[in-house]
Amino acid sequence: MSLIIAVKQQSGVLLCSDNVMHEGSDGARMLRLSVPKLWNVSERVAVGMVGAARMRNVLRTIDWGEIVSRADSFAPADEIERAITSAVVPAAREELRDEKAWALFAVGRELFQLSADGSVVALAEPYWTLGCAELVALGALHAYRLIGPSAFDACRAAETAMDAAAQYMSAIVPPWVWAETVS
Repeated sequence: MSLIIAVKQQSGVLLCSDNVMHEGSDGARMLRLSVPKLWNVSERVAVGMVGAARMRNVLRTIDWGEIVSRADSFAPADEIERAITSAVVPAAREELRDEKAWALFAVGRELFQLSADGSVVALAEPYWTLGCAELVALGALHAYRLIGPSAFDACRAAETAMDAAAQYMSAIVPPWVWAETVS
């Protein structure tokens, strides 16, 4: 069980995640991961995934060249979406067939989601979450944005949302892992 939070900011996208994997049919055994659920591919591209651990291995071996090239040339979102679809979906098809894996891609200030059905979509929302406590985290982000300080602090908002999720979901355990893109 996992949680990935992405918050758009002026300088790029901030991502935050837990770093625990649960094993066994009852999910009772927790393992801290040495390879995080999110990582930077380049300065302008970051990836976070939830679901089957195999998907993380698949995403780490993809040729990110075309996606990074589009990001570095400030290509429009639809071109980046096509590049992600071309590079990721064929490589991840086996994991997607099991409907056990989802991913977020931060490219500059843009955010894209890979769903279990193999679709890649650009997200217009200022923040997004994936995982077992996504609704708790979305609620915390929304509340923070409404009642938080006048200058929205993406790092504090993401940390608040992760803490809220950990409060109500025993599967979400600190320490948090961070990644960030630049626009």
